[in-house]
Amino acid sequence: MKLLNRLSKSNEPPEIGFAKARSLYKQAERLTLDTRSIHQAPRLALDSEQKKILLGITDKYRDHFRTLAEPMARAQFIVDKYAAMKEWHPAIKQFVRDAQAVLAGKPEDYSRTRSVSALTKANFVLGVFKIPYNNRIGETPSLECITFERCPLPSQLSNVIKDSKAVSIIDLRSTHGFGNPVDNVALFGENYLTQAENENDTNAEAFYFIEKFANRTNKFTIPVINQFTSNDSFKRLKDVNDQGLMFAHSAWLNMHEHNHASGPLPRVDRGEMNGSAAKHGYYMSNTKYTGALEELRVDLETILSAFTSTSNQRSRKTFGTQGDLAMGDLVGQLILAERLIRYPIQLEDPAKISFDAISSHILINHLLEDGAIKITNGQMQLDQDKVEQSLKGLHEQIEAKEKDIISRFDLDDTSQRKTARNELVEFAKGLASKHCPGEELSLHPFYVNVRKNI
Repeated sequence: MKLLNRLSKSNEPPEIGFAKARSLYKQAERLTLDTRSIHQAPRLALDSEQKKILLGITDKYRDHFRTLAEPMARAQFIVDKYAAMKEWHPAIKQFVRDAQAVLAGKPEDYSRTRSVSALTKANFVLGVFKIPYNNRIGETPSLECITFERCPLPSQLSNVIKDSKAVSIIDLRSTHGFGNPVDNVALFGENYLTQAENENDTNAEAFYFIEKFANRTNKFTIPVINQFTSNDSFKRLKDVNDQGLMFAHSAWLNMHEHNHASGPLPRVDRGEMNGSAAKHGYYMSNTKYTGALEELRVDLETILSAFTSTSNQRSRKTFGTQGDLAMGDLVGQLILAERLIRYPIQLEDPAKISFDAISSHILINHLLEDGAIKITNGQMQLDQDKVEQSLKGLHEQIEAKEKDIISRFDLDDTSQRKTARNELVEFAKGLASKHCPGEELSLHPFYVNVRKNI
């Protein structure tokens, strides 16, 4: 376990690059497989040559696959191309079986492939996907594949979020659909082509491409906060090395997925709660504005668990040692910088504000209103103690509204559920547009200035 302990420290003296970090991750992965200290389930993996062949064939034929308009034609194509490889891995065998089911007259549904991949902890993903926000895939059914290595969960979190379905991956190789470094940093269970009733599987894994996250933060977020925030703001993030950044991202993303199963209206129901709130959280958060509210809620939960203070007992539980507490501050600052600053600044079209950028507007308006941040001559300054208290207040406000919704509406009733979601949409709109009341949401002046001068 010495290697895992070494990897979990954020204050390791030598700064190491991604190549060295990948090497250490691989050593730790082999160690955890031997000791079963983190990964409890058996893991079935393709060898390097099999991964190369699988990826090559899929990338070669994915463009042709996208021209096939009929489900039967797509299914026959899958059977023809992958039947010879089905004995390599249970997930490939299930992929062929799912295609054969279509040929037998059933609708397209690759949820079983998704389940087998998760159960075997495969080191690849193969499937048919529809991802509207991915400009290389979109609404057209697309044959895609990724191969990777799994990172061990940061040791300080392994006992806190055992149920997380987040998977941090490195050494990513992908077909064209997942190759864009900006749009494609994750793969979720709902991205698979399935029937509607199987879209939201609580056991589906969420894959996060850690190197892409870290590279994006290094190339975009950190230069922006260096230029547009005061010297005493985001200090740990500004000084982070590559290893610390990869671990901070891994901690954030695991806690993010874990927290989707918390709160009054959890997006993910893992059987820990009863009633309509647990059953309908996914529906309630499935709009641009309510999605923004849910993403912000879970990140607020994570930040408050990460920031260290004498009054914050949750951070002591999550990040218990002195070195881990430093990592906690880094994790909190990373999430805050990404959620508060990067999303709206990196929009391709400022007229089309994404749900992540909506959450940024809720956050900046609230922090300014509480005096936790100040913007002077285009520079943002944070008071971390005030920020922590302000974020706690915002988190309580969101959860109070969700509890109010649950108390007044029967979410099992279709009509009431729709009305309740509309009310939650209007609540989120009100929080996001405080800088432009009564108007369509527009970019906050701070973001406009940064976009113009970056």
